[in-house]
Amino acid sequence: MQSSANGALVEVQPSTQLEAGEEELRGWLLDASGIKAPLQQLVLDWTSERDGFQRFSIEASDDLQHWQFWGEGQVARLAFADERVEQHEVGLPGQSARYLRLLWNTPQSAPILTSAQLQSTGPRSLSLPLVWSQALAGNTVKAGEYTWQLPMGLNVERVQVALDQPNSLAPVTLSGRRESSLPWQPLSGGLLYRLTQSGQDVVQNELQLSGQTVQQLKLTVDERGGGLGTQAPTLKYAVRATQLVFLARGPGPYTLALGSATAKAANLPLATLIPDYSAAKLVTLGRASVGGGTVVAAPPSTVSAPVGTDWKKFGLWTVLLLSVLFLAAMAFSLLRKPPANS
Repeated sequence: MQSSANGALVEVQPSTQLEAGEEELRGWLLDASGIKAPLQQLVLDWTSERDGFQRFSIEASDDLQHWQFWGEGQVARLAFADERVEQHEVGLPGQSARYLRLLWNTPQSAPILTSAQLQSTGPRSLSLPLVWSQALAGNTVKAGEYTWQLPMGLNVERVQVALDQPNSLAPVTLSGRRESSLPWQPLSGGLLYRLTQSGQDVVQNELQLSGQTVQQLKLTVDERGGGLGTQAPTLKYAVRATQLVFLARGPGPYTLALGSATAKAANLPLATLIPDYSAAKLVTLGRASVGGGTVVAAPPSTVSAPVGTDWKKFGLWTVLLLSVLFLAAMAFSLLRKPPANS
């Protein structure tokens, strides 16, 4: 593989000379050197003679010599209910790389790609991993429609729907909103499936989102493929990990307290906390590791928070009581007054 001075690929040739008829297309090398932001999604299209599922591994490199495994990708083109159902999108880990290498696993030979698009996110000072939640139980609204309630408003980037039934195939649309009073907004869509191929399960159960803040999710399923069952499937969601930068004052270990309603905010802008702050300088900072955690249980009795005095209500009650006392005094004085002489 040869590249130019600016990193653009110039030529890709096999390492050994092959005879005619021995060549087999095993994969593709993508040049992403012109993209300076973390890669979020890969969109592929290929020639029409290759239908079915395409499974391949994804590797990334900056020098064409050392490769890092980024996981596996799946795309598909199927005939479904007299329609064509296609899955072109593959999620990427949100990291930067100059080159991507796609090596086909199933089938062994790669199709002829007609286009390959890479979608990136905004630049990050430090690439942070995705953190997956525990399985979340859902509710069935009606046939083919399920909802889930998240514990709070979260910037969800991916969801994973449990496909418990074998031979499941369902085009879906995912919607979300912040609260029940707001209308549903479409977030993502795609094809979910769990099919048996060559004695093995082929599963595609993830949908990629843009990171919009949501607290409620709704999945609408096209049930012409059999749906996902009467019971709402469980769902896992992934959010980007949070990074905390703090001033290490005094010897460690240090304590990080989360969830305290009485704690006062003490956050500062990074430019204030770190003189001459830059993304390059942030990478050189020391890293703190978690050495243990303590869960503080809530007190058995709940003490209501102090509420400020409502002076308006207090004044009205005072006036009312004084009026009642004044009327009572007038009545008492009239009863004690002697009758007038005729």
